[in-house]
Amino acid sequence: MVLTGRNIQQAVAGGAIRVAPFDRGQINPVSYDLRLDDLLISASGKRVQLPPQGRTLRKGEFWIGRSIEHVSFPTGEFFATLHNKSGTARQGATAHLTANIIQPEHQGPVSFYIDVAEDVHVIPGMRYAQMKPMSLDDFVAGRELAEAVERGDITITPFNLEQIRGVSYRLRLSETLRSVRGEAVVIPPEGIAVRKGDFWIGESIEHVAFSAPGVMASLHNKSRTASYGMTAHMCAGIIQPDHAGPVRFHIRATNDCILYPGMEFAQLTFPQTRSAARPDAGVMLDHTAIEAAISAGTITVDPFVPEVIGLGNPATARNVGIDFHLGSELKACVGTDADGRQIFAPVEFPASGVIELNPGVLYLGHTLEEIGSTEYAMALHGLESMAAMSVEPQIDADLGHTGVRHRWTLEIRCAERAPVWPGMRIGQVLFEAVRGPVVQYEGKHGRFSGAQESLSHLEGPGR
Repeated sequence: MVLTGRNIQQAVAGGAIRVAPFDRGQINPVSYDLRLDDLLISASGKRVQLPPQGRTLRKGEFWIGRSIEHVSFPTGEFFATLHNKSGTARQGATAHLTANIIQPEHQGPVSFYIDVAEDVHVIPGMRYAQMKPMSLDDFVAGRELAEAVERGDITITPFNLEQIRGVSYRLRLSETLRSVRGEAVVIPPEGIAVRKGDFWIGESIEHVAFSAPGVMASLHNKSRTASYGMTAHMCAGIIQPDHAGPVRFHIRATNDCILYPGMEFAQLTFPQTRSAARPDAGVMLDHTAIEAAISAGTITVDPFVPEVIGLGNPATARNVGIDFHLGSELKACVGTDADGRQIFAPVEFPASGVIELNPGVLYLGHTLEEIGSTEYAMALHGLESMAAMSVEPQIDADLGHTGVRHRWTLEIRCAERAPVWPGMRIGQVLFEAVRGPVVQYEGKHGRFSGAQESLSHLEGPGR
C-alpha cells in the first residue's frame, strides 16, 4: 500500500526508510517532497552550478538534476515512485520522463530528468518533485515474480531471470518502429539515429499476459533510457489485467540519441489489485472496489455515469481505474512576463468542437469530472489511444493526495499535431489503498478547480 504521511515519518524514525536531511515539513498526505540540488548536467555532459538566485532553463533544453536528499530503504520493505510537483509541471518542466521507480536497493540522491517545455526558472533548494513510498508486499517482485511466471499466473515470453531488477522486470525493444501515420521502420543491428522532437511507437520483444486474478502491471521508463532524453510511454503506463501480447512503447525524443534492437528499454512493476470481494488485499482498486467506494462516498467522480465513464460499457470498460474526459477550458502558453512567469491565453473551441494541438506548445486543460477521494491516493494516466497520437495529458505530475476533490488541471502537450475536443476520453484515474492514518490534503493547488496556472511563485524557494 501507499504510506501516509504519518507512516512515512514512522518508517524514517524506525530506520526502514532513510531520508537525509529529513524535514517533517516536507511530508504530504501520501508523499515526501524532494528539493533540487545546485548541480545540473546538460545533454552534452556539461556540469552547471546553479547560483543562489537560480537560473532560467530554456524551452527545448534537457537537463539531469538530482535531489538534495539522499534516500535509501535499508530493510527492503519499501520502495518509492517519483512524481512531479503540480507547480513544476504547470510551468512545463518534467521531473522524471516516466522513469519514476526508486528501487528498494537505491542509495543516494534521486535523479531528475528535466525536459523543458517552456522557459522555467529553477532555484537550488526549491521543492521540485515528490516521492511516494510504497510497501513491497503489495507487488509481485523478485523471487515471487519468478514463481508466478513458473506457475503461469503471469506470462512473460521469453522470460529471463536476469531481467528481474528489484521491484521490476526489464523489457527489451523489438526491431520495428512505427510513426503516427503507420509507417514502419526496421532498426538495423547497428541502431537507428533518433532526432530531438521525433516520435515513434515501438513495442517490447516480450509478450505479457495475466491468468490469475488480482494482478496487473505498470510500465515505467528505465533511468538509462531517460538519461538519453527518451520517454517510454507518454504517461500511458497502465497495463490492464486483460492485456495479452507485447507492451507498447510511445517514444518521444527530447534529445538526439540512438535506439538499438534488443536494448533494455523500459520496465514493468506488478501491483496486486484490490476488489470488493478482497477489500484488505492489494494496492490498486479494481472496478468492483471503485464502484463500492463510490457508493460509500469515499471516492467522488462527478458526473458519474457508469456507461459513459467506462464501467458497465464493454467498449470502454477498465478492469482497473476510471476514464476521465477533457473539459471545455483550454489555455496555451504564449510566452513569459517580465518576471519570467508563463503567460497563458485562452483557446476557443470552434463550432465543430475540434481543434488541433500544436507540437512545442504547453496547454493547460482540465478534467470534465470532479474527481477526489477521502480515503485513497490517486494517479492520473493517459490512455494508450492518446499516447498513440503523441499526446501527453499531464507532464508526470500524476499524484493525487487524499482529500482532494476538484476538476484536475491537465498539463497537455504533443509531439505531432493532434485533434482534441471537449468531452473526449483523454485519460484514466487509478485509486490506491493507503497504509496509516489518512490525512486530507490542504495544499494551494487543491483549492482550484479547472485549468489553473502554477501558484509556485507565491511561495519562497524552499516551498
